[in-house]
Formats: sequence, structure tokens, C-alpha cells
Amino acid sequence: IKSYPIFTSYQIPEKVEHHHQKDQFTIVISGQTYAIVGINSLLQALDNLNWKINNKKVVIEYFGSKPKPFEEYQKHVHINGYVSQAELIAAQNNADLLYCSYFFNHKVLDVVRKQSYPSKIITYIPSQIPILIHSKPDFPVYQDFKKYHCGYLLDTTDIEEVKTKLIEIVSDKKTHRKKLITNSIKLFNKNFTKEENSKRLFKAFGVTGRPIGYKVLEVNNVDVFGHIWNGYDIASHLNNHTNNLAVQICNDKLSDDLFVQKLYTDQIDRDLEYEFIKFEDNILSTQLCLSAATKALETKKVFNNSDLVHYHLIHNAKISLFSLIRLCNQKPSVISVHDPWLFTGHCVHYYDCGGWKTGCKNCPHLDYFFPLKKDNSHELWKLKKYVYDRLDVDFVVSTEYMYDLFKTSPLTKDKRVHLIPFGIEIDKYNTISQKDARKKYHIPNDNIVLFHRAQTNFKGTNYLVTALKNLNTTKTITVIACGEKGHFDSLKEKYQIVDLGVVRDDDLAYAYNACDVFVMPSTGESFGMMAIEAMSCSKPVICFNNTALPSVIFSPTCGIAVDNLNTDQLMIAIKHLAENDEERISRGKLARKIVIENYDVKNYFQKMNKLYQEVLKRKRKHFKVESTIITETDSVINLKKQLNRLTNKLLPKQCDEYQKLYYNISRRPKNKIIEWSNLSVQLLLDEYNHKAPDIYREFRNSNYTDSRIHKKIAKYAGITKNLILHDRKQIVPLIKKRLKRNSK
Repeated sequence: IKSYPIFTSYQIPEKVEHHHQKDQFTIVISGQTYAIVGINSLLQALDNLNWKINNKKVVIEYFGSKPKPFEEYQKHVHINGYVSQAELIAAQNNADLLYCSYFFNHKVLDVVRKQSYPSKIITYIPSQIPILIHSKPDFPVYQDFKKYHCGYLLDTTDIEEVKTKLIEIVSDKKTHRKKLITNSIKLFNKNFTKEENSKRLFKAFGVTGRPIGYKVLEVNNVDVFGHIWNGYDIASHLNNHTNNLAVQICNDKLSDDLFVQKLYTDQIDRDLEYEFIKFEDNILSTQLCLSAATKALETKKVFNNSDLVHYHLIHNAKISLFSLIRLCNQKPSVISVHDPWLFTGHCVHYYDCGGWKTGCKNCPHLDYFFPLKKDNSHELWKLKKYVYDRLDVDFVVSTEYMYDLFKTSPLTKDKRVHLIPFGIEIDKYNTISQKDARKKYHIPNDNIVLFHRAQTNFKGTNYLVTALKNLNTTKTITVIACGEKGHFDSLKEKYQIVDLGVVRDDDLAYAYNACDVFVMPSTGESFGMMAIEAMSCSKPVICFNNTALPSVIFSPTCGIAVDNLNTDQLMIAIKHLAENDEERISRGKLARKIVIENYDVKNYFQKMNKLYQEVLKRKRKHFKVESTIITETDSVINLKKQLNRLTNKLLPKQCDEYQKLYYNISRRPKNKIIEWSNLSVQLLLDEYNHKAPDIYREFRNSNYTDSRIHKKIAKYAGITKNLILHDRKQIVPLIKKRLKRNSK
């Protein structure tokens, strides 16, 4: 799926005037400098050439906000900062070459590398100046320019090769340069014209162009990381393959895609979110009661203009639980249940605890992810029940295991739920022969190879290590591990260990095809994407029987599920498949067949599209909160005291904004308990969540710089927090005293 940038303000002009200097070769670079590896190699190559090619002085004109790589070459690089669009286009028109570097760093997520597209290309091509694409060849922009033969291509950072390419470009004939420009215009007309872009264009869902179907908003904390889970892939598919429009909104945007928007507009909002999370974790010992995300979401145009909202991983997106009643009343809504957190008082995976069935009273595992310092799990469980009882939404689960949990939980058993398994591109990893894959990792062809994702939490790595320590077999075993390094160091004398660490999709393909068996003894798993990916490469899977995995891998027919946490049975299953070639291969073939029939991503998108249409057609019930009046109970008074503590952390007492967020307390409470499921408590929190972002922003915009300076001065002078920091009459004498003491 190519995610082309969406613009309509650019077009190919009929005529462009160029003014080139005979003795100078000008290279223009505009925009962000995130592709730092390629840029550094360009600068080093030019430095080796003494910034002169064919008797022409080479000059770089840089337009952007991050000049760091250029600063040591300022004799030859003019750092212009941001300029108006007209000034930028004028500079590009007078260039000899427009340079576009993209990622070379292997640490960049594969989905970012392969699905992003540099927006500067849209402004480059209309200038009708040759363009140099400097990137790995698997990027869409590189492939497009190669397909249309419309620019210079460079796929290496080797200094000598970069020098050779630069000399070739400066020496190039005019006729060839003109041909490149002509072909680039063809590329532009094919992909970037108003007519083409109107199919994908939206700005806060203000749509132009052809009629569309529905408009959906996907809500999550991040875009490309976990993209199949969080709505990113759904949005990409809807925008590129249907007449519907989708936006994903997230706390952390990692991609360049314009259909993804940031939830927070700037660092001020992020700082407030961080303060809220820290206060909830360390002081209140709650989850999703304080929220900066709710206000940010409600004020977004894309939320107000959407037809439907799909919430993914609410506990990561930090949407307040109580606000879901209001949010889901405003829009038809879908909530994905990716893990058991929706049913518990606080934890993501409950393991062997059954408290979620009876109200999470006296939680025995407050340290489970997400941990609580104080046991408020029963109150949070009751809060979830109060909220869910007032939601008319459609829930989605991905496995029969999660479906059974949903129908068992007292919180959700009467709610509407749909079983829609995730999908994968079934031929994405099945592209490499086992021989070639093993050659890459220097694994003998006769070895039995196990592959595992190593992780301290949830993935059962310690159980696999124990099972392998006890394993005795005539077969020679190799263990490939990705993820966290070092877990299998103790087995290096017994087995060949290939410890890959964090890997990209390319490396995963080699690992899947090099192995004979994928071992996934997870102790908490609500789907198991890597199991499906391994099965698509015809590999059988071994797992424990206490998660979603047994049904996902079609155990016992295809995969093998052993008793939960039983390392002896895990060892026996590994030994059995290692020593029985025929069964191992037949199970692998069946695994591939199951993936084709059940886990094709095309079917997943089709089912999600159908669900959205059904949700939009269905008449919903609208629930109202029983009261909007905050009753002054002991819980409310105690909460006001805690919120005042938070306000003290956010704002100095002397600023005007402080009083707007401060609560006056009328009496002393009889106890110190806060009943988090109490309606008045949640109304007070909702009020604070609504007021705090605006007040905090008002303070930061007007006083933040002065406040930081005063705090630093106060710290230097040893001034206590109770002293008025803005009163110079008190600050100056103390500073003088401190300086005098230091001088002695």
C-alpha cells in the first residue's frame, strides 16, 4: 500500500524560468533532515571533492529547521531556515539539482521504510529541475523514479560511489536532463494531480472530489508500531481501496502518512499527559481516571466530522473510562478488545487469577502490568461495569478465546461482540528457501531449528530455556531468538544459538524460513501474530494451553498445545517434532493451508468494512448519566485534596491560573477513602480533565519561560517552595546572600 502525500495546491506550471550560474552548481535541499545517514555521506563526498566538480563550485541551499548536519560545512552550505512557499519555489527554480535523501538506518521500522513517501517530491517536480533520490531501493519513491526513469538514483552511502554519482550528474548532458524532467512530469500527472488526489483528500474530513461512503476515525496511542492491531492498516486499506475515508489519530505518530494525525498539537499537551500519568500511578493508584487525551480528542475536527469512531487499546490511548459514555453517545462506536484488560480491575493478563469473574476483590497481583501501588482494583472493576452498562457499542475480538472471556465476564456478557480474526499478507514472509535462510545464519542444513521471540514478560522465554536444558535428543538443535538478547546464553555449550535481537521484517522472513518449529510458550496472549506468520511459512507451532494460541493455531490438529507452565511437556513436544520429520512437515503444510483459509488480511479488511456499515445502519440507544451535580461526599472532598496536590505540581500558587484549577474544601472528611466508582467522583474528575488542559496551556504560553527561570534561581538560592517566586524583593537579597557565601 503506497501512502502518497496528499496535496492539491501544486500543479505543473506551463513555463518555468531558470537562472543558472555557469561556474556554480547549486543543490537545493528542503524539509526535514531525518534521513541523516544519506545526507552525511553527501556532505562527506563533496568535502572529499573540495566542493568542486568540473571546475564548478558546488553550493548547497538548505531550507528547514534542523541544520545540525550542515553546520560544520557553512562555508559551502547556506542555511536558510524556513521560508515562505514562494521563496522556496524560487530557490528551487534556480537550482541545478534537487536532493531527496530517505532512510538508510536499519533500525527504522520496516513499515515506515516501505509505506512512507517524501512530501517534498510534490514541490520538487513542478520546479522542473532534475532530482536525486538517495535511499534504499525498496522505498516507493525510489521505485517510482526508477519505473518512470525520471531522476538520478543512488542507493548507497559509500563515499566513493556518492562522489562518482555526483560527478556523473554534474557532467550529464542537457538532453538527458530534459528527458528526466519530462518523465518526472508524467509521474506527477499519474499520482499527484488534483483529480487523482481528490480521491484521497481530506482535511479534518472536509472532503472534495467524488462522492464517498462513510468517514471513520481510528483511535490509538501509536500508528505503525503494531499497525495491524491499532487501526493503521484498516485506515490505509479504506483510503486506498474503497470509496470510504479514514483517519487514524494517535498520541505518538511515527509515520509521514497524512491520514495519520497527532492527538496532541504540541509539547504542552504531552507534558500534561505525562504529569497526569505520573500522578495516577504514584499518588492516586488508578487507571484512566485522569486524562489529557479525552479533551484533546473531543476538540478535534476529525472526531466531530466522523461518522464512526473505532477505539483500539483504550488503556494505551489514555482515554478516560468515564468519558466513554459521552464519547460513544456522540458517535456510533466500535471498541476492539485486544487483551483481557477490559474485564479486569487493572491487569492486562490475569494468568491464573479468577478475580475478574467476581469483581477483582483483594487483588493478589498488584504488580501485574498495569501495576497499582494501592489496591483500587475492585473500585476500578466497578467503574468499568458502570461505564459498560451505559454503552451501546459494538465490541470486536480476534479469537475464540477472547470471545469466551467476553461472554464469561460479568462486565460484558450481555454486550454485542463480533469475532473477526486478524489477517496477514499470506505471502509476505514465504519468499525465501530454507537453504538460503540457513546460509545467512550459518546453520547446517541437517540441524533442527527452533525459533522464538524472547521477552521477559508474557512470552514464556524462561520456560523454554528450562525445557531446552532438560532436552535430550540425538538431533543437533539450533535456537534462533529475536527480541531481547541474552536469554539463551546459558545454553550456548549445548546448542547453536543465533541471537538476533530486535529485527525488521526482512530478518523475520529469514528466521521463519530457517526454522523447523516456532515455539511460543506465552503465558499471556490474546492472539499471537508471530504464530500466524510462522504458519504462513509452513511451520508448526508449540504453545501453552492457557491463552488464545491453541485455537489460533488449530491445536491439536495443526499446532501443539501443552499444559500451561509445564516445562516437561514443552520439552517432550519439542523432542517429538524434532525427531519425527514426517509429522513435522505435514503439520507445517497444514499450517500454511489454515493461514490461507482463515488469516488472509483481505478477509480481515472485508469483515471490518462490513461491520462498519452494519454499525452505521443500526439504531443505537443513547444513555445519559443520572446526574451532573457533584455531591460533596467524603470521597469527593478527598479527591479535591488530591487534585489540589496535582495543581500544585502543575502551577505555581502565585499565578492567576492557579485559582482557576484550585478547589476550596468546605469541611474535613471522616475518612481518607476515595470510591472511584462513585458518580460524583467521576464527575469531578471529568470536570478537572476538561478544565486542566486549557488552564495549563494558558499558563505555559504566558508564564512558562519566566516560571522556569524563577525556579532555577530559587533552587540556586535555596528558596523553599512556600516562598513567592515572583517577588523580587524576596529573591534578590537571598541571591546576594548566596553569592556572598560562595565567594568566601
